[in-house]
Amino acid sequence: MEPTNTLHIEIQTNKKETKSTEQNDTNKKLSNFCLDVAKYILTGVFFTTIFTLINNVIWLFLICGFLIIAFITSGIVLNKIK
Repeated sequence: MEPTNTLHIEIQTNKKETKSTEQNDTNKKLSNFCLDVAKYILTGVFFTTIFTLINNVIWLFLICGFLIIAFITSGIVLNKIK
């Protein structure tokens, strides 16, 4: 009866490790997504302000700056979660 209990405990431990690994992979993918979105917003704002004249450039920079900071922070935090 001893080997069966040991095998059962090992299987449960492997299941927990698999779930933890899957969650880390999901967090890493979400982190990369957030960083990519921040880069796209930054690029979009940069080229938009260069190629067109916008009357409210300050509001555009404030809103997009906030979004960039939020996505970069989210990406870094999610990347460090283990």
